[in-house]
Amino acid sequence: MAIPVSSSTSNSKIAATSLVWAVLGLGLYGSVVLTGRVPYGTGINQDQKNYITQQHYLMDKTSPFDLVLAGSSMAAKVKVQYLDNRAYNLGVPGGSPQTGLQIILKAQRVPKVVVCELSPTLHLGPDNVVLARLLDPTGYAVSERFPFLRQEFQPTNVLLSKLKKKSLDDEGTVTSSATKIAIADAVQMNKDEPKPEDKAKFATHLRETRELLRQIKERGSRVVLLELPVAAEVDATRRMRYYHGEIVREFPVSDYEWLLPLAGEEVQTTDGIHLVPAQAAKVARALVALLPAK
Repeated sequence: MAIPVSSSTSNSKIAATSLVWAVLGLGLYGSVVLTGRVPYGTGINQDQKNYITQQHYLMDKTSPFDLVLAGSSMAAKVKVQYLDNRAYNLGVPGGSPQTGLQIILKAQRVPKVVVCELSPTLHLGPDNVVLARLLDPTGYAVSERFPFLRQEFQPTNVLLSKLKKKSLDDEGTVTSSATKIAIADAVQMNKDEPKPEDKAKFATHLRETRELLRQIKERGSRVVLLELPVAAEVDATRRMRYYHGEIVREFPVSDYEWLLPLAGEEVQTTDGIHLVPAQAAKVARALVALLPAK
């Protein structure tokens, strides 16, 4: 007569077996990731996409990344990475250039060229929460030792990124009526000069950025400054005029190398702030031209 097995014992065996298979599967996937044959995923939501962009630059020890672009969502539209695998874009929506500059300084590599977007987003300052997470010694060591644990290699991210089209022109269609409404909103938002406390904060972050760029240049990188243009109506607002004046005052052309790839052209944007794909692509080509010959 068979001895009855309790349901709890049976469930424990099933759980143990599932755990063994899960560990084996994770180990196998980790081994495949280490071969370099798994393309990294770009993320599902914007915060994850930003984090993956920043962490990948820190963790990728094989790509040269001779040119790195630091900036905000404005720079994120300038897809240098699609033109040359030696270029990397640390521009992230909702972020500021200082975060990218600090990541560049913390990384082990020294790029030949560092391009820094200078814009009103400097008032945001560095994202210290993200930087602390990226550079936490324990988390950094684990991510470096076990790449498959990084968000970029989560299977869902890898699969979705494989399906996503990657090109200079993948922003979708923006109607002219939507653009006009967005530009009107941007004009309204920037019509007044910044408040005194915002002016003080901006001045502080300008000085901090200048110091970060000094350190980057001291390490041997060529530093190039980039102020991406906005729609004429937005550029004429008091807030934008103030920020532009402060940027030029802090970083005079006599002391810094500036790149103005759209000088003299009529600026076209999707919302008053971000360049249309065709003009963003032109900026990308001008930046890639800064790379030394292969």
